[in-house]
Amino acid sequence: MALTVTALAALAGLLLILPGLGREAKYTIGLYAYPAASLGGGMVLAAAAFRYRGRHRWAWLMMGLGVACWGVAESVYQITLAVAEEVPYPSWADVFYLVGYPMVGAGVLLLPHAPVGHFERARSLLDATVGAVGISLVAWITYLDRVVTFDGEASFLENWVNALYPIGDVLLLIAVMALAFRKSEHRFGLEFLLVGAALLMNAAADMVYLPLVNADLYWDGMWLDGVWLLAYACLAATAWVILQPPRPVADPHSRHLRRLLIPYVPVAALPVIIAVQSDLRARYLTLFTAVLVGLMITRQWMATREVREITERQRDGILASVSHEMRTPLTAVQGYSQLLNGDWAQFDESERRQMVGDIEDQAIHLGRVITDIIDLTRGKTSSVRLDRSQQCVAGVLERAVRALPSASQARVTIEADSQLTVDADRDRLHQIVVNLLTNAVRYGKHRILLRVGRDGGDVLFQVHDDGPGVPKRFEAAIWQRFERGAHRRGSSVDGLGIGLPIARALVEAHGGTITQHRSDVHGGACFEFTIPASAPPATSPTPEPRPVQPTFSR
Repeated sequence: MALTVTALAALAGLLLILPGLGREAKYTIGLYAYPAASLGGGMVLAAAAFRYRGRHRWAWLMMGLGVACWGVAESVYQITLAVAEEVPYPSWADVFYLVGYPMVGAGVLLLPHAPVGHFERARSLLDATVGAVGISLVAWITYLDRVVTFDGEASFLENWVNALYPIGDVLLLIAVMALAFRKSEHRFGLEFLLVGAALLMNAAADMVYLPLVNADLYWDGMWLDGVWLLAYACLAATAWVILQPPRPVADPHSRHLRRLLIPYVPVAALPVIIAVQSDLRARYLTLFTAVLVGLMITRQWMATREVREITERQRDGILASVSHEMRTPLTAVQGYSQLLNGDWAQFDESERRQMVGDIEDQAIHLGRVITDIIDLTRGKTSSVRLDRSQQCVAGVLERAVRALPSASQARVTIEADSQLTVDADRDRLHQIVVNLLTNAVRYGKHRILLRVGRDGGDVLFQVHDDGPGVPKRFEAAIWQRFERGAHRRGSSVDGLGIGLPIARALVEAHGGTITQHRSDVHGGACFEFTIPASAPPATSPTPEPRPVQPTFSR
């Protein structure tokens, strides 16, 4: 049925547009083809809507019924003309014509979009608004200002009907703009192209029709009726496309140049139109305004490119930061594995158990590092979960130093009471100390002091190095994600600025604080943090960690 209506409407439209037939023959073709094409196209489109469900169905149904209203209007007009030989103005035909415009426009706006983010949806809405305002201004200057006139001798109703027709054409143009910005779920949205072409032809034909009528140049069956018939052929073809099997799904986040250019085409046309219709002074003003607008658009385009590049760098930074935070525990796992695999027999039972235990600890730590990185990049550091218990500070420090590369362990000196305990999550505290030690190794020169002691009801941890320290202007910035202070650009030192934000989040999750100042020991940087101290045991002290042979000086 849809193909039949498409073929008949297209054939009739071409016969009216192409030369060869006489005026009387074209009038006869238009007399029968126009109501059949408009009413038939609307009905098949409304019927095809039931292929979908929910909002999708209502969108196509509204468009189909709106087109059918135009068909009913044409039928009422022809019947009234045949019976009374003269059609009053306005008539019931005008009612159906005018109702069709908002119904078609509402159907286009109801079409569901592919899922996008809030910012992209807002940006698309803003672009569509720019295009709609531009279309309205262009239409007013070139079209509405001349055809929307209030005749003092005509009735109030006649004047309003005269105004509503061109306003309906502007609604169709805005609907075309909405279609252009719709992110289709399909790779080839042929149905949307057909609907857009039909609405564009309909609106253009309407805009040509009114001046022709005012100049007494229009006659039934002329080429303009052929354009309307081709528009109805496109609508009937849309119904046929809808009834076809689904097409492959495309990426809903794909970007097309048309979505960037289309809304600004009418805006760009405004200076040209104003310049043509204005005096010399207004033309110069328009020219300078156009230049300024062009500069603003260029600036916005450059800002968009910059934001995209920053986003890409942050994405690359997230991926690289995962590698950065995984490298330390993986180094420990690899080192112990090579030792055990190379000469198992040279180690006694206690040493082997300690190495296997360290490998297990580092594997657990690695999993938690990955979770922390994900939380940090998503801004969810406040949701860190802790498994707090009394921890021997000396054991935590020794374990943290063993996690460093072997060549770096000798640079660390520990000053801590072997009986000191702290109420903390063992793995999280280990992660904090390792992050600070890693920074000290990276930015220091030769000496690192890891000092821990009581500070009232807290335990104070300090990491001193002999590096250049943190410049004062970067003291606040270094706690931000992916911020490396003075080493942000062109630095030969590895790092991506994620260790300190993670350490800060974990310290604050423990109820402590972390700060940075100039070291009074080695002259470099000193990072210190506090964790609430645990109460000393009443009888037996907290067991010492497994015996180790540290590779650093004490």
